[in-house]
Amino acid sequence: HQHQHQQSFNDNDIENNCNNNNNESKPYLIQVSTALPSLQNINTFLTTPNCGAISLFMGTTRDNFQNKPVLRLSYEGYAPMAIKELCKLADEAREKYPSVEKVVAVHLLGDCPVGETSVIVGCASHHRRD
Repeated sequence: HQHQHQQSFNDNDIENNCNNNNNESKPYLIQVSTALPSLQNINTFLTTPNCGAISLFMGTTRDNFQNKPVLRLSYEGYAPMAIKELCKLADEAREKYPSVEKVVAVHLLGDCPVGETSVIVGCASHHRRD
């Protein structure tokens, strides 16, 4: 039995990750760490009364690569730099799609066994077509 590590977040964590020049918080959940937030926490973060669409992508570890068996993937990275780059991508997405209200980009560091999630990207927007 494999257990997926889950971590909750709070508004202070979010605000500390992506601030603009006026030190105002942005509507992002950006995280690079050894545990991912639960899908329930991500859904709670993305849900907002003026948005009618929530889209999520989850990347999981598969059991093969180029016809070779895979047991796990191991991710290494420098979290502060990765968070900065994910914030830039979130900014670019909201500039290109102004109806996007909230953005999630979380990535796991460390080992990720087959079938487990290593990355979750999502957004909330006013309309489904957006």
